[in-house]
Amino acid sequence: MMRAELAQNFRQLELKKKLEPMLPVLDFIAWSLLKHNQDVVSQLWVLSKQRSWRTSKSIPNSLWNWICSAVDEVTLDPMTKHAWLLLSDD
Repeated sequence: MMRAELAQNFRQLELKKKLEPMLPVLDFIAWSLLKHNQDVVSQLWVLSKQRSWRTSKSIPNSLWNWICSAVDEVTLDPMTKHAWLLLSDD
């Protein structure tokens, strides 16, 4: 790697450090602009977050509502449960 390329890579890393704290804000702005297509955007948002190394600390409400709409009743068998899973009697 040439000296100029190395210097440019270091500058880009420094720029990334400055922009990294802004990513949640940019994510929110993009979400706000695209929320009229909630179903499509929710699915795309999940896919993009699955691909990224870091996720924001909160999930947008419309995405959380989409996740909660996929609720179904589940019955767990205490005899075949994972050892770390605690089941109540009810």
